Amino acid sequence: MNNKDKIIKLELLGIILLIISLITDVLELKSISVIIIIMSPLIIPAIYKEKEEKIENENVRVIKSIEDIEKELSEKKKVNNDNYTKIYEQSKYKKPPFSLIENKEKEPLVDTEDIESTKERINTVFIEHKIPAEVDKINMGPNFTQYEIKLEKNVRLDKIVNIKKELSFASGDTDAIIEIPIPGKNTIGITVKNKEHFKVYLETLLKNIKETDELSFPLGFNMIGEDIYSSLQKENSFLITGTVGTGKSMFLNDMLITFLYTKTPEELKMILIDPKKIEFSNYNDIPHLLTPVVTNINNAFRTLEKLIVETESRCDTFNSLKVKNIQKYNKLIEEKEPKSELNKMPYILVVIDELSNLLFVDKTKFIELITKISSMSRTTGIYLIATTNQPYAVEKELKEALHSTISFSLTESLYATKIGILDANKLLGPGEMIYRTQNSNKQLRIQAPYISDEQIENILNNIKEKNGISNYSNKYKETTYKETINNNSKDVLYDEILNYAIRMGQISASIIQRKYMIGYNRAARIMDQFEEQGIVGPANGSKPRDVLIKLEEDNNE
Repeated sequence: MNNKDKIIKLELLGIILLIISLITDVLELKSISVIIIIMSPLIIPAIYKEKEEKIENENVRVIKSIEDIEKELSEKKKVNNDNYTKIYEQSKYKKPPFSLIENKEKEPLVDTEDIESTKERINTVFIEHKIPAEVDKINMGPNFTQYEIKLEKNVRLDKIVNIKKELSFASGDTDAIIEIPIPGKNTIGITVKNKEHFKVYLETLLKNIKETDELSFPLGFNMIGEDIYSSLQKENSFLITGTVGTGKSMFLNDMLITFLYTKTPEELKMILIDPKKIEFSNYNDIPHLLTPVVTNINNAFRTLEKLIVETESRCDTFNSLKVKNIQKYNKLIEEKEPKSELNKMPYILVVIDELSNLLFVDKTKFIELITKISSMSRTTGIYLIATTNQPYAVEKELKEALHSTISFSLTESLYATKIGILDANKLLGPGEMIYRTQNSNKQLRIQAPYISDEQIENILNNIKEKNGISNYSNKYKETTYKETINNNSKDVLYDEILNYAIRMGQISASIIQRKYMIGYNRAARIMDQFEEQGIVGPANGSKPRDVLIKLEEDNNE
């Protein structure tokens, strides 16, 4: 008999005894009543004891059940602990507060009287020529103001064409841009330079970026003050040109800081190549970096070669799972979690500041590497941005490999033409640029957002303080020549020849052979070691090879 049946029977017995007790009281059968009253305390506690035991047993079972669940969850978490794409891993990245990017400068006052005066002068020209048209809308940008003119029906556009000079004069800007009509509209535009220019702040544009998978970043404001954005997934790669001091560096920082605010290290990794050693040094140790900022040119080439291997590896993985690109792969892994043994892949952004340094070392190899990586960007999610202040060094093949072009001010129109940008030599000042995609002949004139050096430093320091030391990938780790020497058997003359090579600045197997009176094979082996260790540049026919290690650098080490 189970516990439930026992409880029911005891409850019934108790009820019967109470009824009998009442009856005996009425009939004055006191002896029976006394017996029942004596037995009741024994029977009723037994009933409650059974109930308590049942409740206690059920509680034990519930507690045990919760413990089992917690144990199972703990085991699952332990199994998946190495998967950095899990939610509890992603949440570890602490983004910098928005207050660090807020603008503390006062906005300049707009001269509304001058704008209204220009509007009246333009309207007067139409009245004098008896053309039924007037300024209907004014669009103000950071460097330009556009007066949008509405025409009445049946007004022939050639009438406007005939008075272009008068309109330019009335606008107060002889270089005014007159669009008849404005593309995509049935109105006419007269765009004139502002007497006072105002800054575009990254804070303003960053607030409007939507939380999507797209690797979006702000380009700035166009001529009439509209927000303009682009995306790595859309454009894949960029060539950025401009002379020194025109805003290239600030724009690169705009882009990188944007990604530090909008993407976690699990979503986006970065490789920064800076042969000049001045642009990206403060980015070292941020969690998004795969490797410390690459400053050695030979290591830069090796890093690009490793990215080719990464490209091929990703393509092989996608092919085995029958998916077309990184977006579909990550979606597939996300749907399979936590059962999937594979990890989601982060996007990789590669930024090369001053590509001419690499072009001058080995132009053919550099273009080949860039072309291979860029051609598979859409599939693999490995994106390239390369900058230069020497557009004359940009070859046609390189221009084709880097899909979209951004040009800040250039000194010569010839340079602008070479990179496929018109009027880059006519830009007004720092931060103004022309943007053109590979698949479009349309150029956009944009004012890039401003961010101060102090803001950049504060943001980077905040990220480092909150997120600790960056865990760099061993795959992309730079190897210095001394680290490699320790792992190889050295020739007894190795150090002596190395010091000689550093002093001379050039070296070759034949020079070693003549100088140290050794056989050619032995000299060639030493040269091979120099090449493996990044001490010498690439071969240049029969000429001696450049030594890339300076004497002071060797002594410091």
